[in-house]
Amino acid sequence: MNLEAVRRRKIPLGLGILLVAVWLLCGLTRIDPDSGIAVLDSPLGILGPRLTAAGWHLVPPGLLRLTPYPSVPVTLSFRAGEDDRSVLVTREGIEVTSSGTIRYRVDPDRVLEVHRSVGPGYERTLVRWVEDSLRAAVDASDYSGISGARSEDLRSALGQSLAERFRAAGLELLSCDVGSVRIRSATIAGSSRPGQGTGTKVLLIGLDGADWNIMDPLINAGRLPNLGRLVRAGARGRLHSITPMLSPVIWTSIATGVSPGRHGIIDFLATTGKDGEKVPVTSSLRKTKALWNILSEQGLSVGIAGWWASFPAEKVNGFVVSDRVAYQLFGAGAAHDPTREGKVFPPEIGELVASLTVAPETLGVAEVSRYVRMPDDRASLPPVQNRLIDDLKTLLAAGDTYTAVSLALRARFHPDFQAVYLEGTDTVAHLFMRYVPPLMPGVTREDAQRFGHAVDEYYRHADDLVGRLVEVAGPQTAVIVCSDHGFRTGENRPLTDSRIGYGQAADWHRKYGIIVLAGPPFRKGHEVSEASVLDITPTVLALLGLPVGEDMEGRPILDAFEPSFLASHPVRYVRTYETSALASSAGATGDGSAARSKADPDRLDPQGDQELKEKLQSLGYLRQDTANSHNNRGMLLLGQGNFDDAIAEFEQAIQASEDLPMARINIARALFKKKDYERATKVLNDYLSRQPRSKDAENLLGNIAMERKEYAEAEKRFRTALEYEPNFTDARNSLGILYNKLGRRDDALKEFLKVIAVDPEYAEALNNIGVIYKEQGKAQEAIASFRKAMTADPEFAGSFSNMALALEQQGDLKGAEEMFRNALQRDPQNVQVRTNYGALLYTLGRFDQARLELEKAIGIDPSDPSAHNNLGAVYGRLGRTSDEIAAYRKAVALDPDYADVHHNLGLALLKQGKTEEGEGELKKALVIDPRYAPAYLNLARSLLGHGRTSEVVDVLTTGTRLLPGDPDLQGLLGEAYLRLGQKERAIAAFEASLRLKPDQAELRRRLRALGAGAKAGGASPDPAAPGKP
Repeated sequence: MNLEAVRRRKIPLGLGILLVAVWLLCGLTRIDPDSGIAVLDSPLGILGPRLTAAGWHLVPPGLLRLTPYPSVPVTLSFRAGEDDRSVLVTREGIEVTSSGTIRYRVDPDRVLEVHRSVGPGYERTLVRWVEDSLRAAVDASDYSGISGARSEDLRSALGQSLAERFRAAGLELLSCDVGSVRIRSATIAGSSRPGQGTGTKVLLIGLDGADWNIMDPLINAGRLPNLGRLVRAGARGRLHSITPMLSPVIWTSIATGVSPGRHGIIDFLATTGKDGEKVPVTSSLRKTKALWNILSEQGLSVGIAGWWASFPAEKVNGFVVSDRVAYQLFGAGAAHDPTREGKVFPPEIGELVASLTVAPETLGVAEVSRYVRMPDDRASLPPVQNRLIDDLKTLLAAGDTYTAVSLALRARFHPDFQAVYLEGTDTVAHLFMRYVPPLMPGVTREDAQRFGHAVDEYYRHADDLVGRLVEVAGPQTAVIVCSDHGFRTGENRPLTDSRIGYGQAADWHRKYGIIVLAGPPFRKGHEVSEASVLDITPTVLALLGLPVGEDMEGRPILDAFEPSFLASHPVRYVRTYETSALASSAGATGDGSAARSKADPDRLDPQGDQELKEKLQSLGYLRQDTANSHNNRGMLLLGQGNFDDAIAEFEQAIQASEDLPMARINIARALFKKKDYERATKVLNDYLSRQPRSKDAENLLGNIAMERKEYAEAEKRFRTALEYEPNFTDARNSLGILYNKLGRRDDALKEFLKVIAVDPEYAEALNNIGVIYKEQGKAQEAIASFRKAMTADPEFAGSFSNMALALEQQGDLKGAEEMFRNALQRDPQNVQVRTNYGALLYTLGRFDQARLELEKAIGIDPSDPSAHNNLGAVYGRLGRTSDEIAAYRKAVALDPDYADVHHNLGLALLKQGKTEEGEGELKKALVIDPRYAPAYLNLARSLLGHGRTSEVVDVLTTGTRLLPGDPDLQGLLGEAYLRLGQKERAIAAFEASLRLKPDQAELRRRLRALGAGAKAGGASPDPAAPGKP
């Protein structure tokens, strides 16, 4: 062999050694002591999984494998349903996407188990688990049941499914949140295809402020024949209103399906940028499309008359007669403008509309005397009463104008959808409700006789107008009659001035309006259980066969529809109508010219008239920065729980007008919600220096005092508020709550009964009556009262939560869980509801899910002691004793007078062998609540277990004296006597226990043995007996 050959052999050998060295170096891995835990194994199966210590490790790629696992909680985001491989489909076949997060941790004692269960690619496996669970939950649900506010149900179902699966694999699910459920973008085009109409025409009639409490007596007396006929031929119900309860705000929500924060109309007035002049709100201030825009874009014809904030009239496929045509009391000055620009669309109908417009001054004594008992000489009336008569003529003229115009234009345009707004039912109540019987303070009998029947008579006139509109529409038209809110009547009327522009007119509004749905698509003689002003637009879209906007906050009132109509025309959804791409899919003129894109400034002008545009711009841009606008925006933020931003808006309202006292009390309300009682009290005292007889301020100060456990001060404040207004239901309800806290249940019940005598639909009082019945052991009466509360206000979460507690007490755990989930749908941020739900899950043995709910409750409000207490109980069942004790200590720190938590902390400490400290906590529980039976039992068991039998007798003697009806205390006292050799006393105690609870077979056996002279040993104590979560 020559030298060249040797060299040729050495080169491959050296290269091989080098490659092996590189391979080995590539596998050199360091595990940081703080980075987590790692498992070493082989993908080839030559080495089984084993934990590795911190430091450097040689892990040759392909031969060995090192998988790190986190030692701290990890948040994992997910997005499901976005591609064809992971489609999520609802029960009715709608493809949706869902996004959210899960937070989990690896149990450090079960890392090898985790590795074997889910393997090195464990996060991919977890995401697959989430997708599987989501798919199952979505498949079992309707879209309306899991979208919007209802996503709480989906979150709960997902958490329940994943918690057990994670735990079985050695993982702990810390939280699970579903951020959104949206329709897949790929399905939108199919959902929004034109040409899928139902052939139904729709007539929507708005009766501002109409209330069943006014209408029903008139219907029953046969005095509203047209509305009565609609009610009998269709479905009826109460329509839940929104805040702020002002006409332009709510009617815009009715026309858009979204809340004021979305559509942007938040007050009656706006200001111009030029000189700050106040003008009525306009359509150009609306940020979202109204029904007439959507329908025009989709090729349907519309006719609109009188709707709030409809000036300037927008270009539509049909006609718009704006709110500036007739005289309305609020902003009536604008109606005096002789020009017609922007008042109607198309402009060519202006002559016809002008010819049909009724001027108030043309109405004489004959027209007015139907409503008001006129004197021979009107000049003999005081100026304020002459003003009432002038205002009556104005509202009569407006209603007659819009009805006549609507009828004439319907005959010309034959719209698919027509909407007519009539202001008079609200305005007549603001003007004259204070004169209706029973006689109110400050109203003379003469005045009541003159004006007392105006409200009923105008309702009869409105019934005539409705009848004319319905008759012309024809029997095949779907008719919806609704109001934006109700109006307070009878004993429920406040003492404030009811007239618009005179103080607190909105105090007279009730949060329940009316809705009637009649015509072929609707059920006949049916009572609608739940409906909101936000549901009107989605319902109209469903009637016309168009998809409902997914981004709308309302949903179709499916309960009102005939099942056959829904079967033939199932409700469909589209992501939004706000995008220009969708808007251009169909146009009123066939070329998309009616599409109204919010992104295009030139198309923002609904009139499309350059001269009008220049006229509006000459005023400067309109701004909603009046004092009322800031106050109303603050109320919206307050309702969303955004307290600091709400306070900022209220402060701007005060800066804009020192004459807006309501903004000051609203600041106090926000501070109360923040639990900043000191600042709230300061604000309220300042408010009272300006408004010394404010019932609202006194009531709020009373609630602050009650929260501070200053009960005498609280009662004083509530009684002061009631002195100012005896039928002030909020203060009387607060007084009832106070009496119940003081253990004066009979007095509390009397106050709550007085509340519902004034307002039978005051849901919180009905709920509170149920709470008292439940505490008194009257289970059926409690359940009946909670049902009444749920009917009175289906949005009040408290009655659903308390119904759940009552059902749980009755042993109906499935029904209780359903009620808790209903409560959380309505108020997901309600800590008390979530805490009680966690306690139920504890009872059901679903500890991981209980932990998730309770940790979420604490995340919402870390200062809630009940949530910490219940979480401690859950930790105890999960074997996390240190976390259990820490949770109880946190609860004690938050509320040192919380007997339950002292008891539970005592048990946990006993379980750890800390006898002295544990018994000390049980004794503290008994100091706080001397009738706390579990504390007596568990303290006695601990003492008995440590041979301190004489102390047991002392403890239980006190317990049985205070709780003579408790059989367990008597039985344990007998055991203590027996250990002390006091046989006769033991027998007496055992017999007392049996009298209270006869079905104790073991105790009877022992008694027989004792009677035979046998010695009996006692059962060993159980210092670890479970406490109440």
